[in-house]
Order: sequence, then C-alpha cells, then structure tokens
Amino acid sequence: MNEHHLQGLAILTSSEVQASIAAVRRIAGYELTADLREPFLYFHSFITGPPIPAYISAWRSSPGLEHWYRQHVDGILSDAQRALSAAHYHANRLKDMERDIVDALSTIDFANAIPLGSTVGVGGTDRMDFEYHAFIFAARRSLDYMTKGIAAYFRQTFHSFRNLPSTLQRFSNNPVAMSLVAAHAKVAPDVAFLLSDGSNKSVRDLIAHYRHVDVGALNLTHNGLFFAGGGENLNLSPSGNVKFEIGEAIDARLRDLQSALTAMIHAFVDAAQTVENT
Repeated sequence: MNEHHLQGLAILTSSEVQASIAAVRRIAGYELTADLREPFLYFHSFITGPPIPAYISAWRSSPGLEHWYRQHVDGILSDAQRALSAAHYHANRLKDMERDIVDALSTIDFANAIPLGSTVGVGGTDRMDFEYHAFIFAARRSLDYMTKGIAAYFRQTFHSFRNLPSTLQRFSNNPVAMSLVAAHAKVAPDVAFLLSDGSNKSVRDLIAHYRHVDVGALNLTHNGLFFAGGGENLNLSPSGNVKFEIGEAIDARLRDLQSALTAMIHAFVDAAQTVENT
C-alpha cells in the first residue's frame, strides 16, 4: 500500500471522521432489517457466485456492455431496495402520527361531550396524507426500479411493472421471461393498489394524476375516535364496528409489497440460475 493510500486510510479511520459518520447515520440514515433485505441478498448471492453467472462476466469484461451490468445490479440492489426503504420510512412516520393522536386524545371524555349516535369530523391531518402519498409513491417505485433492473437481463430498458407481462411476450421462448410472467400473474392482484387496470384507477394513479386522496377522515364519537374512508377504505364495514386501523392497513400493504418483490426476484434468480446450469 503506497503512502497516498495510507494517508487516506488514516483520515477515514480517524476518531473525528468516524464520529461524523456515526452522527450522520444516526440522524439521517435508514436501513432495512435483514428479513426485509432477503430478496436482495438472494439476488446478490446469485450474481457474485461462485460461480459468477456467464452473462455477468460477459458484461463486466466488455466496456460496451457494462452499462447493462450497472442497470441490472443498481436497479435491484440499490434503486429498488432504497425505494422499499423509503416505503417503510414513510409508513413508520404515518404510524407514529397515528399513535401520537391516540395518545393526545386518550384523556378526553368523548362520552360526555358527544351524544350517542353523533359524529364530529376533524380535519388538520394533512401531514398524515403527505406521508401516505409518499408511501404509495415509494412502494410503486420499488416495483418499477426492480423491473428496470430485470429488463437489463434482456438488454432492454423498460421499467413498468404493470406492463411487464406484455413487454416480455416478445421473449416468449426465453424461460426466464416466462417465469417472470407467471410470477407477475400471481402477485399483481396483491399490489393492485399500485396498478391501474383500465378504467379502475389505482390509489397510486389517483394521487399521481387526478386528485388528493386522504388516508382517511378522522371522526370523533361518543365511544371514541376512528378514521373512515380514504385511500384505504377504512372502517366502511356495514356492521358498524369501527377501530383505529391506519397502522394495520399500511402494514398489510407493506406485507403485500414485500411478497411481490420477493416472488419476482426469486423467480428471476431461480430461472436465470437454471439457464446458467444448462
């Protein structure tokens, strides 16, 4: 190691720089848990080997093809993974506000103030809507970024997760493409809140192109508080049973998103591995 490298290492490992890095990560950093990173680790293990897939070796050994490697690897390991992190970050902020509202109103005697059968609508929850919108957009980005990463395998630049099956039809003789189409058919219904289908607009498209969609309208009643309606159709059951369930609804969305990403990445890796071994 030459003197220049030794000097750089000394600077990087100094207590001042290390303390700065730790402070920045504590204040502004965000990291997914190991279980949420599983599909990305699965992909990383495949592309790094051993053995390293032949297509990866070919891309890395040719300057003219290396951009496919960058699109493939960065699209999945960096872009899609960071978008998923953003979805969790915004979801957590939304759930924190929900808990803060419950705590702030927990000592109020609604039974004394509001007659049985009456409801008082409460506004002022814009920050919750903003976080909800950010969550929805980050969730959709994670799927589209992953799609562009997968597209590189076919030396393509398409990015729409919604259109992935029709786009891959041109590769109908490719087993990797057909595996992805089959996986998409299984997971698409679970992430329909992100994918419009004809005149049936998804929550994502409504927010992105048409109108403000709130996460739900806060209502006060004789028996307490609850959110109703909104993008998650909260507490609209005809039974009349209500509960404060934004966190539950968002957690369900996150589980569906995670399952979709996991299924798609596993389908790609497993099919590509089979091709490598034939």
